[in-house]
Amino acid sequence: MTDSTRLARAGRLALALATACAFGGAAHAASATPASTTIKIDDATRAQITRVDGTHVRVRILPDGTTQTLEVKVADEEGKFGIESADYNFDGHRDLSFAATLGQVNREYQIFLYDAAQRRFEPLRMASEKGPNGNCDGLWNLSPDPKARVLNSSCRGGPMWYTDAWRYRADGRLYLYQADAPLPDEVNALFGLPEDSGPDSILLTYDETGRVVAREAQAYGGGKVTMKVKVARLPLHETAQATPTKRYVVAGDALDVLDVSDDGSWLKVRYRNPRGNPRTAAVMGWVAASEAAATP
Repeated sequence: MTDSTRLARAGRLALALATACAFGGAAHAASATPASTTIKIDDATRAQITRVDGTHVRVRILPDGTTQTLEVKVADEEGKFGIESADYNFDGHRDLSFAATLGQVNREYQIFLYDAAQRRFEPLRMASEKGPNGNCDGLWNLSPDPKARVLNSSCRGGPMWYTDAWRYRADGRLYLYQADAPLPDEVNALFGLPEDSGPDSILLTYDETGRVVAREAQAYGGGKVTMKVKVARLPLHETAQATPTKRYVVAGDALDVLDVSDDGSWLKVRYRNPRGNPRTAAVMGWVAASEAAATP
């Protein structure tokens, strides 16, 4: 896998919830002085954020006093939001975000990046509204990864977690770098997954234009996807939908699943003979899902 393909789910996700400060609560409404908080941008710069009304805040850059007003577009069911601070674009300056928890675990983010030259915050911009949006359709439960220069986003739908990874283009716009696409139930049934496991998936890697440049099967929670052959004889094909070759695997053989066709009808697999020469190259090929699922 590439540097950030091991995108963790539920238990391995670190939520970037530092410096949170809830706005819109009853205590603030009762106070005669507007609620405010101060965040550190870098060693020489601070930003004082003061609530103006339910959807606007005033930002004052210290020590020079430059000010601007920002519109907040995220809020929970009670109209509350929080302030968080992190280096979301990995330029050495901490940025500003507003966040709100919707439901129990999904926290939506609106990010403003600090422009050191202009001494002001600018809204984070996406590369294209027409490009892939990932599983979460936005930025949720953010976890910046400075080493990989990836902004990880995750969301939960029902009992499952979904993950997306975002990167920046040279022009500073954010584009979807990786996202996992869950496999159909009939394909997962071939793998003999535990009842409490989520579905395996295909990890898709995109370039800056939104084109898929790599695909890789991955188990729920990370790791390889494997399956055991259940039919007496399973033909191997050179390509999806090609006629079978003379090669085949038999019942009990263990296969690494490398890819699955978009419609779930074909699986790209790798077979290593446990009794063969370990230096011998593995056998690669495609198997038809319908043939793999056939009754022996």
